Amino acid sequence: MLSLRLLGGASLRIENGEPDGGALQTRRMALLALLSTSPTGAVSREKLTAYLWPEAEAEQGRHLLSESVYVLRRALGASALRSEGDSVRLDSDLVPCDVVEFESAVERGDFESAASLYSGPFLDGFFVKNAPEFDRWVESERQRLADSYATVLEHLAERAAAAADHPAAVRWWRRLATHDPYNSRYALRLIQALAVGGDPANAIQHAEQHARLLERDLDIKPPADLLDFAQQLSHELERAGVAAGPPDIRDELAPAQAAPPRVPVVAEEPALRPRRLTRRIAGFAFGGALALSAVVTGWLLLGRKVPEFGAAGIAVSPHRVAVLPFEYRGDEELAYLGTGMAELLSTAIDGAGELTAVDPFALLKYVEREYADLDPQQAGEIARHFGAGLYICGSVLEAGGSYRASATLYDLRRGRLADAEVVVGDEASVLYELTPELARRLLIERYAGAANRLARVGAATTQSFDALKAYLQGEAFARAGMYDSAYIAYRGAVELDTTFALAYYQSAANVFWLPGMWDEESLERARHFSAGLSERDSLLIGALHAWRVRDDWEEAELLYGRILSRYPDELGAWGRLAEMLFFEGHKRGRPIAEFRRVAERILALDLFDPRGNDLLGLVAAFEGDFETVATTRERTLEVQPQGSWSPQDRTTLASLRGEADALNAAVEALRAEPYVLIWGTGWILVSLAEDLDTARRLFEILTELDRTSDWRATGYSQLIWLELARGRWQAARREIAALRTLRRNRPPWAAWFHPAATVTTEELIELRDSIARWRPDTFTDTLARYFYLGRFHNRLGEPELAEVAAAEVEDWAAGRDLDARQTTVVGNLAVILRAEVARARGQLEEALSHLAQIEARTAWFDRELMHRFERWLRAEVLYDLGRIHEARDWYEGFAVGGELLDQAFTAPARFRLGDIYERLGDPERAASHYNRFLQRWQDCDPELRPQLEAAQRALERLAAEM
Repeated sequence: MLSLRLLGGASLRIENGEPDGGALQTRRMALLALLSTSPTGAVSREKLTAYLWPEAEAEQGRHLLSESVYVLRRALGASALRSEGDSVRLDSDLVPCDVVEFESAVERGDFESAASLYSGPFLDGFFVKNAPEFDRWVESERQRLADSYATVLEHLAERAAAAADHPAAVRWWRRLATHDPYNSRYALRLIQALAVGGDPANAIQHAEQHARLLERDLDIKPPADLLDFAQQLSHELERAGVAAGPPDIRDELAPAQAAPPRVPVVAEEPALRPRRLTRRIAGFAFGGALALSAVVTGWLLLGRKVPEFGAAGIAVSPHRVAVLPFEYRGDEELAYLGTGMAELLSTAIDGAGELTAVDPFALLKYVEREYADLDPQQAGEIARHFGAGLYICGSVLEAGGSYRASATLYDLRRGRLADAEVVVGDEASVLYELTPELARRLLIERYAGAANRLARVGAATTQSFDALKAYLQGEAFARAGMYDSAYIAYRGAVELDTTFALAYYQSAANVFWLPGMWDEESLERARHFSAGLSERDSLLIGALHAWRVRDDWEEAELLYGRILSRYPDELGAWGRLAEMLFFEGHKRGRPIAEFRRVAERILALDLFDPRGNDLLGLVAAFEGDFETVATTRERTLEVQPQGSWSPQDRTTLASLRGEADALNAAVEALRAEPYVLIWGTGWILVSLAEDLDTARRLFEILTELDRTSDWRATGYSQLIWLELARGRWQAARREIAALRTLRRNRPPWAAWFHPAATVTTEELIELRDSIARWRPDTFTDTLARYFYLGRFHNRLGEPELAEVAAAEVEDWAAGRDLDARQTTVVGNLAVILRAEVARARGQLEEALSHLAQIEARTAWFDRELMHRFERWLRAEVLYDLGRIHEARDWYEGFAVGGELLDQAFTAPARFRLGDIYERLGDPERAASHYNRFLQRWQDCDPELRPQLEAAQRALERLAAEM
């Protein structure tokens, strides 16, 4: 299926990804833009050549057009483009375009669909060299479509307000105010909507932001009606006893000169306190600008703790350097050199003597959001924001085939320190030859004798400019969340330079977000070629290698701690740490407080970072704060509207917002997406939105007859666990029967050990005997046989035979040539069986002693087989021993788990958490967990009703206490 996207950029997709590079050439993409948006569907050849090849002779222009049409036909299909007399026509049915879909939705009054289709300005960032008529046409179309989008948003906002749907009204007015931030009418309507919706503090905050924006950028004051309304809100808050700001709100809203951007304060709070985090994270405080907070105060290595954060702010260090994006003047196709120079200069300077560089990614994101143009004074404000006492401003000028790069080093206290300039004659050397030389010239006076260090840094960069270009393209794709494109770009970089350590590292880091793919080899190569890199980059590679290759979570955490103790602004380390917590932390009994701290630290550096928002969303869902969950999805979609996982985010957001039409449309759209995205969206809906009904619809899509047998089996497996998550064992059994028609040799035995499974003795005996007769021929299936045979023996009151199964699997493994991981898995399996036997005999301390022998390095192996049951067994043993604080952390792992198999245990885990918090004297939290348990199991089987009744009685007790 073909797809042309012109809103928010320019991209062309075919069924298997992207067409070959010839079709993506700039003028050919421009040709598609002209054809697809034509009102008649056809454009004359004369107009096309005049727009795209204005400097060519008539015959040459027609030849270039014919060649482009030929290349596009070859990529898109012969019938996609047709010649009609002296015109060219694009078949819109074969090549659908988002602009056409947007305008069609507007015309038929489907404004919500239109709003979802508008993912950014028309052909944003797209440029055709020496084509002024095309540029003028783009500007005209861009403004026309932007105006149409504004009309759509205003209609949606007015409709929501008329229906008294205040959250929706706020959402639409906010999008409109973001779309046109200088429009005071939109700003006032957003302020009014916030106030009507019961959020006057954020209303005043937005008024302040808008006033400062007008003052700073346009040198005008906001209209009187906006000031009056904000003043009235301020007085109302003061009368209510809420401190909203200084006495005269007009003084605050219309300052004599613009104040520097404000940033959030992240303060330590008691763990697990339910609250909404959005305002505190995104909020602005009155009465003066607040400094970026949360310095890493210690990693507490012995306790394996995530860093604690204070509220004092990052102290300005005379040894920290902020390299600002370079100004670029020249061929627009090379405009990326401005940010590329800053990134490479940061790498070159980092580690030179005492110097450390501010993370260029975090700095670039901040500059893009807060500043349109930069002067040295504003650059100093940015440096101070990141705790940098030094900063560098520079420019790259292209003229006559030569490149002139200049840079200036500033000190916050002493002003300009040094200037440097280098002129080179060819493009290929601009970045990798120029950068070390610039750094050397800037720093030689300050760090005499540091030339050897800078030489080592320069040698560590790639010697291939084409590889460097591919790497920078990968960086851009990764920031946009387009992980498949990023991976391809990084792989291209290492094909061009087989020693490019950072490209290997980024390749492995991004493939992690492409399910079903793994790239241990790239991490091995990154580590092999990392000898010449800075300490920071070497530690990043080593930490990811420890986690992904050796599954050594503890060493990875320690290495990230070393990075962050010296580089507290390192988003790369914070992001990888967030990923570890997201995917692994809850599986290791880590407290929820650690999830929140890392999320807040990331969002303090970059409010829109997807990994920080993912982690915050998981915590908010655990606490029942679904408004914050929705906010995290909105932030991610704002910065990654075309990301690899954006269909999942749109579906989840529609579910959270209760937008039935949008949700139905999103589910139908997912039918055409890769199966793994359908599956992943299903469990995200369960974990982040508590939407089990829509998750079922998605899993049912996987079971349809036109799917592969493996994916049909996956769909039935997910449906089994989804029904168990609701306490519906009988419904789960019907899905088990369907699955067995596809997989006769290995039914889902794990389901029979779920807390909701009510199984008779006769059924247990039948299952035990069927496993005993099974003779598998693979390593995984053989372990499954011994594991479940032992578990069924134990369930039937035959602990001696369960111990025999543990010994037999060890004997079986001893006679085979297994690698270290396989040997670890076998040992863990036997330990779990013996721990279950000890618990069945009432020997709880012995059971815990067995579990202490578990080695966690089994991430590659099927967790359904034993790891999930090991965690549940550990929680239950700790609970039985009365060690409820420790048990709590393990139960919370199931309640917050992002995987569907964890969510299957969420209800019984919340029942236990209710009891634990009741014992701890925290009735509010206890009641919250009991209520969430009742919601999840409200339609459970009759056999499980006694547990619901117990929860209801507990709520009655708690109500009397509160």
